[in-house]
Amino acid sequence: MSALIFSAVSGLNVTLLVCVLVLVTRHLHGQASFDTLQGTQKFHKTMTPRIGGLPIALGVGVAAFAAPTDIRAPFLIVVACGLIALLPGMIEDLSKKIPALIRLGLTMLACLLYALWSGDRVTRFDVSGWEGLLQSEWGMIGVTVFVLTGLVQAVNIIDGFHGLSTGSTIIMFMATSIVAYTTNQEVFAMALIALITLTGFLAVNFPFGYIFPGDGGAYFLGFLLGTINLKLIGNDSALSPWTGLIITAYPFLETIYAIIRKSLRKRHNPLKPDELHLHMLIHNWILAQFGKTNAETKDRWANPLTSVAIWAGVALSLGLALFLVNTGVWARTAFLVPILVYAAAYGWAYWQNQRGLARAT
Repeated sequence: MSALIFSAVSGLNVTLLVCVLVLVTRHLHGQASFDTLQGTQKFHKTMTPRIGGLPIALGVGVAAFAAPTDIRAPFLIVVACGLIALLPGMIEDLSKKIPALIRLGLTMLACLLYALWSGDRVTRFDVSGWEGLLQSEWGMIGVTVFVLTGLVQAVNIIDGFHGLSTGSTIIMFMATSIVAYTTNQEVFAMALIALITLTGFLAVNFPFGYIFPGDGGAYFLGFLLGTINLKLIGNDSALSPWTGLIITAYPFLETIYAIIRKSLRKRHNPLKPDELHLHMLIHNWILAQFGKTNAETKDRWANPLTSVAIWAGVALSLGLALFLVNTGVWARTAFLVPILVYAAAYGWAYWQNQRGLARAT
């Protein structure tokens, strides 16, 4: 246990230290690293470095090197392949010129290399009619790459407000560690180290957003979350393979609904951002609650409060879902909990926004 704590605290300290170094030296790299202030999904008012992937990856990497010997090798494989997923995002964060399809292809490559190197696979669905996809080795690898790549992209989609993606990831790692505590000590240790390390970044990213994860950080977070949860379901035949999907439901649901919504909208490219993500609707509602408060105060507090509201929903849905998983009888219906919570939250937020628009006109 002492080695585990040393690893986690080392990762936290390195992450925090590199964040401070990035901020202290921003006058040297700001021309390349600052995020733009214009765009559909831009809610900040000051020039801010968006290279948070660097401190996150360095912190997790140091934590993996310092990890207990029984988990060090598999953890380092996760980090090594994660760096490949990080790379296209970091280049985009600095150049703002990497096409989305190239970034997608390189994150798929990272997921493929991980599946081949680690041997971790999606091996079962426990759903009649779907098992045929997993009859061959390459079938399992293909499904694994598809799921991991989807999560990498999904975490990037929920990266919109101060602490939103990082805090949500920490909550999901908490759920992973709770499930793994009695079933898989390797996964428990990795999840615990990851969530403690990430708090070092969250301390700088939330509540006022002094540094952003950027595409690189979001890709790395998604990869880390996906691979550790893949180990959770792959190493325990008694655990439902849907458990990992339940834990990571929020970014998946946000992404799936965004694809459906954009595809149904006329003259809207599904690959382009819009203003109808759940966190944006929640943000609009929170802004409205400030009434006639001056704009600076609204902007300063509505952003982090949006993240807190989303965190509460993620924690609530995960708590209820994992409770059902533990009952056994309701385990197969547990995935309905995050779906229903997300649908209810989205429906309410959309309705509130429509009411606000109606009053404005």
